[in-house]
Amino acid sequence: MLFDTAVHEAAHAVLAQILGLGVRQVKVWRDGVVCRGRVDLDLGPEWPEAEPPPDGGMAMSPQANPDAEACDPRVAAFQRLLPGKMAMDYLTMSVAGRMAQARIRPEAEACAGADIATEQWVIDFALSERQRRLGARETATAIANLLLDRYWDEVVRVALELRVRRRLDGAQIQTIIGTTP
Repeated sequence: MLFDTAVHEAAHAVLAQILGLGVRQVKVWRDGVVCRGRVDLDLGPEWPEAEPPPDGGMAMSPQANPDAEACDPRVAAFQRLLPGKMAMDYLTMSVAGRMAQARIRPEAEACAGADIATEQWVIDFALSERQRRLGARETATAIANLLLDRYWDEVVRVALELRVRRRLDGAQIQTIIGTTP
């Protein structure tokens, strides 16, 4: 199961790197019998205040609270740090984890509730009405599939290293996949 989680997180990390989002670190760990993972992006000092909430902030969604944008400071920070295309890149990176994990264990895609909630947060708050109308999730999924096809070997190499080391920083990921900042 740790390898499944490592593949999931490696896909996020590799696509974030390829899309120019910057990765500070990726890590996986065991929490009892459950394997967990996390990718921390490197988008500058403001990023921790802009990062979507871990649960996707569904209580703050526009459907639940029409004033959510005004209430949640993460919305303005996210929109400032990841405008337009970068928000789509973030969405693409976000969908890649569950898609990669489903490539090695098809039933795993249904278990990625936190990622799906984060994707919905990005769609609700960070994308333009035009991007939403044009099918942002479907577009991000199609792009992620193409990128996973192209960079699958790199995802697996990062996952194998991650399974052993449990934590990789951005420079180590760049070395493994052969990119430079």
